[in-house]
Amino acid sequence: MQGYGNAAATGWYGDLSLFAEDEWRAADRLTLKLGVRYQNQFWPKMTVNVPDLPPYDWPADNNNVAPRLGVAWQPSGDRKTIVRGAYGIYYQNSSPRSGG
Repeated sequence: MQGYGNAAATGWYGDLSLFAEDEWRAADRLTLKLGVRYQNQFWPKMTVNVPDLPPYDWPADNNNVAPRLGVAWQPSGDRKTIVRGAYGIYYQNSSPRSGG
């Protein structure tokens, strides 16, 4: 279970996550995995009030495109040893707190 913000406050939010991946055997002992993920949260218009600061709106962030790359290489070809590596960009979900 995961919670966002003030549990006593009413409201809604939307969560969207999409992922696509493809695998390509570049050579007998080399495999590449290419992927992309898009993730977004949709929050209602809200104003955050922090003591000693002017009120501010919760900003939208709609450009969360995250590429992924994975590599698997068999140095000897006997399938006893496989060297793997991966790279990716990741985004964390936001959790605004309800203002007073």
